[in-house]
Amino acid sequence: MLWLIGALFFLSGAASLVYETVWFRELALIFGSSSWAASTATAAFLGGLGLGGLAASAWIDRLRRRVLVYGLLEIFVGLYALATPAILSWLDAVQHRFLGGETLAPTAYAVVRFAVIFAALLLPTAAMGATLPVLVRAAADREETIGRRIGFLYGVNTLGALAGVLVAGFVLLPEFGQATATNLAAAVSIGVGLLAALFGLTGKTGAAPVLSAKESEWLDRHRPMRPYALVGAFLFFSGLGAMLIQISATRLLTLLIGASVYSFALTVAVFLAGIGLGSLVYAYLLAPRVEPYRLLAGGQGVLAVALVAMIYAADDLPKLLLAYAQSDAIDATHTFLVHATIAALLLFLPTLAMGVTFPAAVRLWAVGVGRVGKDVGRAYFANTAGSIVGSFAAGFLLIPSVGLQTTIAFAAGLAVFWAAFFGSIRAGFLHKKRAALAVPASMLVAMFLLFLPSWDEAMLTAGLYRMGLARRVAAEGDLGRPAMLYHRDGPAATVTVERRDDIVSMRINGKVEASNHFDMPTQVMVGLLPLLLHEKDEGHQAALVGWGSGVTAGAMLQTPLASLTAVELEPRVIEAARLFEAVNFKPAADPRLKLVVGDARTVLGYSARRFDVIVSEPSNPWVAGASSLFTVDFYQLMKRRLAEGGLYAQWIQLYELSRERMQALVRTFRAVFPHVLVFSAAERGVDLILVGSERPWSIDLTRLAARANAPGVTAALSAARLTGGFDVLSLLMVTDAELAAFAGEGPLNTDDNGLVEFAAPKDMLFYDDYSLSAVDFHFSATHGHFLPLLTGVGDMPEAKAKNLAQLALHLLAHGRTDIAYEIAQAALDAHPAPLAVEVREACELIYLEEKFWPLVPNGWLIAEKDDPKYAELGLAMADESPEAVLKRAETLAETDRDPRLAYLTGVLALKALQFEKAERYFAEAAKNEAFVKDNPEIDFFMGRALDRRMKFQDSLRHLARYNLWRKENDRPIKTQPEGEGPVIEIPIDVVDDAPVP
Repeated sequence: MLWLIGALFFLSGAASLVYETVWFRELALIFGSSSWAASTATAAFLGGLGLGGLAASAWIDRLRRRVLVYGLLEIFVGLYALATPAILSWLDAVQHRFLGGETLAPTAYAVVRFAVIFAALLLPTAAMGATLPVLVRAAADREETIGRRIGFLYGVNTLGALAGVLVAGFVLLPEFGQATATNLAAAVSIGVGLLAALFGLTGKTGAAPVLSAKESEWLDRHRPMRPYALVGAFLFFSGLGAMLIQISATRLLTLLIGASVYSFALTVAVFLAGIGLGSLVYAYLLAPRVEPYRLLAGGQGVLAVALVAMIYAADDLPKLLLAYAQSDAIDATHTFLVHATIAALLLFLPTLAMGVTFPAAVRLWAVGVGRVGKDVGRAYFANTAGSIVGSFAAGFLLIPSVGLQTTIAFAAGLAVFWAAFFGSIRAGFLHKKRAALAVPASMLVAMFLLFLPSWDEAMLTAGLYRMGLARRVAAEGDLGRPAMLYHRDGPAATVTVERRDDIVSMRINGKVEASNHFDMPTQVMVGLLPLLLHEKDEGHQAALVGWGSGVTAGAMLQTPLASLTAVELEPRVIEAARLFEAVNFKPAADPRLKLVVGDARTVLGYSARRFDVIVSEPSNPWVAGASSLFTVDFYQLMKRRLAEGGLYAQWIQLYELSRERMQALVRTFRAVFPHVLVFSAAERGVDLILVGSERPWSIDLTRLAARANAPGVTAALSAARLTGGFDVLSLLMVTDAELAAFAGEGPLNTDDNGLVEFAAPKDMLFYDDYSLSAVDFHFSATHGHFLPLLTGVGDMPEAKAKNLAQLALHLLAHGRTDIAYEIAQAALDAHPAPLAVEVREACELIYLEEKFWPLVPNGWLIAEKDDPKYAELGLAMADESPEAVLKRAETLAETDRDPRLAYLTGVLALKALQFEKAERYFAEAAKNEAFVKDNPEIDFFMGRALDRRMKFQDSLRHLARYNLWRKENDRPIKTQPEGEGPVIEIPIDVVDDAPVP
């Protein structure tokens, strides 16, 4: 009977964790993923479990067919789970009708939200909470077996939960989605319930002596071995401490192994594994041999030591990631094993100790078989009550106030207190003098822990869970020592601001999310683009998802918008953004700004307001929580908040994403916003900005240039290293008509299937491959043919030609050679503008086939040198590959500084597609001014090398110089048609001219 009950309870635990995982995800989609919302859901779930245990304690000892009761409880939970869609629909309606749209004050909203979630979860969680006292009462047949039964049942149920979280996180949710995962778990619950009910009806009743009310009352008053108040207090504080440890360790592991859904699943799995195995160790090894008070003292002592070890080990664990990054076996499976190992090194020993002490404490409370159900139920309630308090204390008091390290130290001090206290009990009697030492002992230990060396913030927040970064750090052998300007643990994340040379970066949970350098173009343009493209000139109502460095908000407030509502999940981000006031235009001081701490789904999604522009700049799609801002469901929610003619801008990071994930994200966006323009934040950059609209696109060039030339906007564009409207348009990568071909056919990313959330973390492992996704996007096809979308180009042919020629020049300066050629040709079709001719010829030079390249005068290199090795090099050029000849030339160039050899080596490097080397050798040859004057073709080759190096304006300078020489010396481009225009030198500095009307 015991093993059957154990097997059923194992499956019950697995199903329960699937429910918990799915329900928490669903509740986050409705009520948001803010710390308050998450803690509210946790408290409601734990509260239901505790109340279920307490309710069962009132009647379970009086029933006979307890296994039947357990079966009915499981059936009820399964049936309730099947009704989840209807319940979630009701919750969504309640949120939309009563809780959203700023209807209630924040405090009232928090109270009502808790009441609503608690009401939704009470019945199933209470049924789950009742199962432990019911089954312990059914399985405990003798006084001496009570402890073993408690440990066994609690252990197998917890190990079942371990199986549930792994199956849910790695199989059910990625492969089948939330709805199917819930239905499968419901089938398990109902199947378990039916089997238990069948056994309960046909098996033994398990009747055991039941104490009368008078006997039970007498035992409550006379029990020196089992004082309720003492054990109840311990269970409460052990639950509190366990939650402190779980939340703190989870946050610490987020810094070490990342914030993906898999990282969280592994963390929870290790936590449950330790508790489950600890309970089984108690049941089979310790319960029959060790007195309970000694177990509690020893268990809490081990817990304290393990927490101290956790504090000491934290700094060294990133080294495991660096060692793994140097291996050849990097794949998803091995990475998950490494992450699980790191989690186990931190958590397994403390959770093992917790797993031993919980059933030991419950056994102390339990009097005998006749009322074991009552005692277990009350003990379970006390423990869950402590867990509820611990969840709020960790998230909103300790971690934000004193940080992760001190919170763990506090939990260790709490364990020391109980270890000392229980160590003073002998044979059930308290040694008061020894007990009096418990408080000062714990205080001394806590003070000692507080003075431990602080963690290496730079190492912990380096984000080495990103394998591409870990490889680079491992290869260089040094992480570098940035100046730490800010480091705080907030309610939801750890926020760091660091400075390396002149670059200031903000990291959230170890990942750089903003900076004053590389990220500036994206931060500025994601906010400006929809405002520059919107049909309204001023008075926009705008919203922003994510605060970051404040640069995006500051750029948006440089336009004549009426108001900006910005939503940020983590208050520490807002605090840290003050360190970026040198570049973010100080948006917090603008009276048009309303800055809200909360979740965008609730603050904006359920708001009654309508916005002309909504800008979303979340973290990467592989980050749990942020991933929900890239789904069809979220886009539909935001679309309902857009006013007529409204625009939605989405920042998507190309790096660390495979092409399939990029296509899924774009496909998903298009499914909600049928007309989309795709911009790059910088020439051939690694970030995309999608701007979606309900209406077909039309871009008025004159209006765009006028808006871009407004004083405040000009300053913001300058921060993005852009000069005006023509530069902005040069970053338009894909048009509406072209996007469908890129996105292709396939599934959409939804809240239910989590398509990108579960696939993108695996992409992140292959940064070295997928970091080139941006390059693949830019070069895989010719796209960005936006000429048909342009209006306001000019009324007269001369004006149209001049404007288009200027636009073509800017396109060329941003590396958009194919589109520049197209626009230049359109300018020539309108009027023979000299600048258009020059741009078209520069494009032809960039794309000139190798067979039409200027001849490299390598004959003089051989003729004027007596050394036979030069003759050997000349012969090799005719017979060997460019790569092989390049190696020969480089060997000679190590000792021979002749500019002719450097020139020739540069050409060989260009042919071998080694553009950095080509640039270096051409620069070496160009140091000799006389040589450059005699060999003007070097400008052609240098221009091509610089173009491939994405140094486009430098490339233009060299090509312009070569083009001028070519025309003056009647050297036509082989593919150039006859009838060239007059010679016009391309300007050295590309500036934005206003369109000619």
